[in-house]
Amino acid sequence: MVVANGKGYVTNWGDGFDTTDDFVAVINLETNSVESTIPMAEGSEQILVYANKLYVSHKGGYNSNNIISVVDLATNAVNTIPVNDVPDDMIINNSRELVVLCKGNQDWAAGGETTASIAKIDLSTDTVSDTFAFADGVHPAQMSYSNGNLYYQVNNSIFKMTDFAPTLPTTSIINLGTITTYGMAVKADRLYVTDAKDYNSLGDLLIYDLNSNTKIHTFEVGLVASKIYFN
Repeated sequence: MVVANGKGYVTNWGDGFDTTDDFVAVINLETNSVESTIPMAEGSEQILVYANKLYVSHKGGYNSNNIISVVDLATNAVNTIPVNDVPDDMIINNSRELVVLCKGNQDWAAGGETTASIAKIDLSTDTVSDTFAFADGVHPAQMSYSNGNLYYQVNNSIFKMTDFAPTLPTTSIINLGTITTYGMAVKADRLYVTDAKDYNSLGDLLIYDLNSNTKIHTFEVGLVASKIYFN
């Protein structure tokens, strides 16, 4: 969910098996009621707002998708930007680019394995300005951003990439060990990671100091803890 012009905008899959019923709900924040919906392509997921536009990544519901939807909030008109398969996490960097983590399709039954990438989208033109492709078989899982640095996770290793890096980094900065990584966020000089363990036990929140790249705290949290937010 994001808030823009006094309204809330919430992504919805609808029925994950139905490819035609996805939407963004428009919530009147004075009455806390849904006043309208904006039809979306399949698998609407993360959502950001910038310059009176909504940017929505489309993982694909129970299938896979490969687009970013752009909604003009003045008219609710929708355009799409094609990227690699399974776009999910998005951030806007200090260069005012939309950075999208495209995880690639890993399900052979749904069309075979495809290439993962990090895409950069020029927000002045809503076109892809750069694509950083991962090697075959490499599928990143989480992404966050702070102070001009992009952080993402591959196979429980954390990689750091600056805004102006010409290629993907080849060396990780942190190895998280054998955990079930389910959420990640970065703020200032701290990395926060949730460990869902076996999905039946209480999880952990792990905190790393990004100056030394060492773990400094572990806190027990709830079952299958995922997203991390700061107040």
